[in-house]
Amino acid sequence: MNAQLTKLCLISTLLFAMNSVKPQGNWIQKPDVGNFTRECAVGITIAGKGYITTGLCLESNYYYMNDTWEFDPLTDTWTQKADLPAIGRTGASGFAIGSKGYVGLGFFQKYPQLSFLSDFWQFDPAMNQWTQLGDFPDGARTGASGFATQTKGYIVAGYDGTQTRSTLWEYDPLDDSWLQKANYPGNVFVSLAGFVVDENLYLGCGGKNDKNEFWRYNTTTDFWEARTPIPVGRLGAVGFSINNIGYVGTGDAGFITKQPTELSYNDFWAYIPSSDSWSEVNCINQGNGRSYAVAFSIGEKGYVGTGTDYKLGGDRTFYNDFWELDFPVGVNDLQIDHLKNDFLKVFSNPAGDRIHFEITQPVPFSSATLAVIDVTGKITIHRKITGSQFDWDTRQVSPGLYIYTLTCKGLSRSGKLVIQ
Repeated sequence: MNAQLTKLCLISTLLFAMNSVKPQGNWIQKPDVGNFTRECAVGITIAGKGYITTGLCLESNYYYMNDTWEFDPLTDTWTQKADLPAIGRTGASGFAIGSKGYVGLGFFQKYPQLSFLSDFWQFDPAMNQWTQLGDFPDGARTGASGFATQTKGYIVAGYDGTQTRSTLWEYDPLDDSWLQKANYPGNVFVSLAGFVVDENLYLGCGGKNDKNEFWRYNTTTDFWEARTPIPVGRLGAVGFSINNIGYVGTGDAGFITKQPTELSYNDFWAYIPSSDSWSEVNCINQGNGRSYAVAFSIGEKGYVGTGTDYKLGGDRTFYNDFWELDFPVGVNDLQIDHLKNDFLKVFSNPAGDRIHFEITQPVPFSSATLAVIDVTGKITIHRKITGSQFDWDTRQVSPGLYIYTLTCKGLSRSGKLVIQ
């Protein structure tokens, strides 16, 4: 889900849950991705569906892939979409803005020659069509990381075949233009992992085996700030965000091994931006680790799949499996407030043709906001509050489960709504 869309969703309950206990999310196996294993693919979310494209198929004599697959979380199904109409590649970069996806860069090898790429493409799921855009302006590279806010995309770092790069570029889809921003200040520049929360980029890990550094980039001020390092360093990890909480996991342990025979991790860590702290989440699959997987979030669930499990001695296991991270005792059910429990009354629920909201404690209405989203993260309501009570006419809204959040100067009240 785009970070700004999740900004108002349940942050107070999440902070309580994750600072109090280890988040016991369940990993649920979903259908495999396509017909082949792959590593170093691109995974993005567009309009409530996940997309995976490109990557290196290690079990098929190092085949560089350009296929595209769409995951529908409502039906748990994969559908093959139009191939990227360009050379297959690995180590590409991508992000999604609005209803479009953007993918490019990477490299392929036609032995013994390595070819690094700078092309960039837009994918329109509604038309099932790829369109070539202008090349990335800072040259060809692989292992760069892609992120996006509501309106802008970002490509950071990577390797150009000669040296690692620390540059950060901002993409504006309105005019297909790039603007160079402040360089990434860390020590490692390849396969950085991270996520977006509240229009800020959070990223780190990657590059060298002993690195666990982590940074925040403010997209408004163009400023980098060091944050608490991830407790266990890694490279080739993945990241995503759910409800203003970031998640980083898997990856290659390198010289920092948990077990003498293991190189790849299966652990996951939750990062809470407001407290700059990490908390360990259940391991994926409770089994073998993996590196260079793909990950994205859809609504309040995270998804991880594909990748390679590297072991000492050169043994490898290749994956095209796919896993969903779900929290069975949802943060939405905790009903924890920083204000008094009677701060907000909501009725009737389940609702027929309207829902009544009543604020029972004074708040500064100039800063109060109500947001209602559906289970895919799509905003149904996002409005300033100008009085102590109001009605929401639900007659034009599809039946189903919705999440409401009222926020005011960092305080919030959240809960579930059922519309019949």
